[in-house]
Amino acid sequence: MRRHICSRSGVLAVVLLGLLASWGHAQAEVEYRQPNLVLSDERLVVKEGERGNFSVGLDAPPADSIEVKIKVLQMGGIEPSDVRVDGREELDLTFTPDNWKDQIINVSALEDTDTDSDRARISLSASGAEMHRNKRGVVHVVVADSTTLWTEWIRVEGGLDELHPIFPLVIAFPLMLVVFFTALIIDITGRNRAAVEGDVVTVDAQQPANLTASAPAGIPARASANAPAGIPARTPPKAPASPPAADGDTDAKLKELQNQLAQANALLEQQRYGPKNSPASSSSPEELLVKFAALHAYTLKRLPAEDEAESKDLKNILLRLENTLEDQGVKIRGEDLEGQPYDKLGDLCADNPKVIGNKDPKKSFHVAEVLSPGYLLQTPAGEKVILSARVAVYSEV
Repeated sequence: MRRHICSRSGVLAVVLLGLLASWGHAQAEVEYRQPNLVLSDERLVVKEGERGNFSVGLDAPPADSIEVKIKVLQMGGIEPSDVRVDGREELDLTFTPDNWKDQIINVSALEDTDTDSDRARISLSASGAEMHRNKRGVVHVVVADSTTLWTEWIRVEGGLDELHPIFPLVIAFPLMLVVFFTALIIDITGRNRAAVEGDVVTVDAQQPANLTASAPAGIPARASANAPAGIPARTPPKAPASPPAADGDTDAKLKELQNQLAQANALLEQQRYGPKNSPASSSSPEELLVKFAALHAYTLKRLPAEDEAESKDLKNILLRLENTLEDQGVKIRGEDLEGQPYDKLGDLCADNPKVIGNKDPKKSFHVAEVLSPGYLLQTPAGEKVILSARVAVYSEV
């Protein structure tokens, strides 16, 4: 019978090799990092009939293949989007251990004669054993539509002040609807029609110091801090003042709002797309957003009173205003406030709410109805109220 004899040095070598193998495996586990999906852009502006692009990649090589499904999702409509990725509505990418670097995605906007389907979300979803986190992404796409009035088309004479006697008028609404949008444009050419390319239109000079928010009938004023009987008083809101209640000639107020919106829109376009010879102004973006919020609230209030044809156009206005507010980081709070304790909502609800009779103690001081929404601006310091909601509150039992 043979006997296998291992020397001490042989045993030691085997043990050391085992330890080294275990250590190497542990090191590999420690050093290996699961890849994350990386996008070069989260917002993209593409001119109608032209192309833009963004890149998709991983920030580390995967251990196995990873599939990324890309799909175009229409925003605010039921028709297919005008946006395409590499000429299609859907696209699949594959990343492997040998090929995991950025891949370029071409985004195109179909050319047409309308302004429908001009906003889209491009969703990205990665699948694979390793992609249990950071496996989704989204790119927001806005189409710069050739059916829309843009800054270089209309020059306004008598603009902001003596330093800026002429400035570009920006109306980011389609030509086919401009004539109807009396809430935005009232006789801007003095001939009761929409301006067309090459027109020079005259408006009253607007000093930057006078750029306080103003709105037509239907926008309620922020009330004083004195609450009616039975409603607990709160600290007066510190947000920018809401537009005052309209009195006098509604058309004049609408025209004033149009002038202010022309300036607001020009500055917002400059913020979004970069300088386009837009005028300087002392108004802050926050003040301009208050005006857009006020117009949204006014349009929302006016909507139920219109006939079916005008209602459709007003819904288009609302959609575009909501998209603009969303792009600028504004959140709209409306029906979700119903049933909430009024005294816990702070500046989000205006003081002096409408009081509704109540026999249920559980409903006391709770929001019964939202008369006009509230608007919250996302800032680095957190959410900030720029326009308070008007609400009706159940009385105390």
